[in-house]
Amino acid sequence: MQSLIPVLKILDTLAPSLSAKIGYHFMSNPQTKKLRDFEQETLNKAQKDQIKFEDFTIQTYRWNGTAPKKALLVHGWEGQAGNFGAIVPVLVEKGFCVESFDAPSHGLSSKGNTSVTDYFEIIGQFIEQNNYELIITHSFGSVATIFVLSNLKATIKQIILLTTPNRFEDRIQMVIDALGLTNRTKNALIKLFQKKTGYDPLTLNATDFTENINAEKVTFIHDKNDQAVPIEWSKAVHQSWANSEFIEIENTGHFKMLWSKTTLSILKDII
Repeated sequence: MQSLIPVLKILDTLAPSLSAKIGYHFMSNPQTKKLRDFEQETLNKAQKDQIKFEDFTIQTYRWNGTAPKKALLVHGWEGQAGNFGAIVPVLVEKGFCVESFDAPSHGLSSKGNTSVTDYFEIIGQFIEQNNYELIITHSFGSVATIFVLSNLKATIKQIILLTTPNRFEDRIQMVIDALGLTNRTKNALIKLFQKKTGYDPLTLNATDFTENINAEKVTFIHDKNDQAVPIEWSKAVHQSWANSEFIEIENTGHFKMLWSKTTLSILKDII
């Protein structure tokens, strides 16, 4: 993609609708990152299965399958279920049957153009078909789960959100900034996103959906120096969610928090 940036800048001036199409392709084809050894080891211990979802084959995982209470883990954009490799053992020790999945075009699921619409629908499918007592999310998985739960009547005993974006417009701006483009392409990309998904990205704000969610206990955990998702974004969502708790941590970053001793200790205390 870096080699295309000079061309994109020309298109940004002369034909922003074309640079928007390239930006949308960039947004719709997540990169798969290699798992760390301990993450892969956790996946190796899972009961694996595959399910069909639209044109995708979705890889699913289950640990401690006979336990009576269930937990769902929802990874972030360009993440995968293995990212919870250090958290799964904590939940198993707590007596949970733990379930997770690789979202469309993520991890070991089949590849292809995907969007937030697919993410919303696959999360909703899992929640509607299972009675989860606990849901733990990371990054984009947090805001996607918030959106899904606001449209479902499910009651969740506990939700733990490990970093939480708020405005989807910020995601679009991050793409524009990464490609060195301007508001000409951004405006065209917003229109294209709405045409492709049916959602106006300017209305996809987590703060607008929290009041409709039935959850007994909600906890936000965020590193104050997170460079990928600023802590202010999580705090805004927390402030919109009545009776939620916010735990600020440090020295873990956006991804390291998923296996840091600090996070694991907090989880052991609050679950």
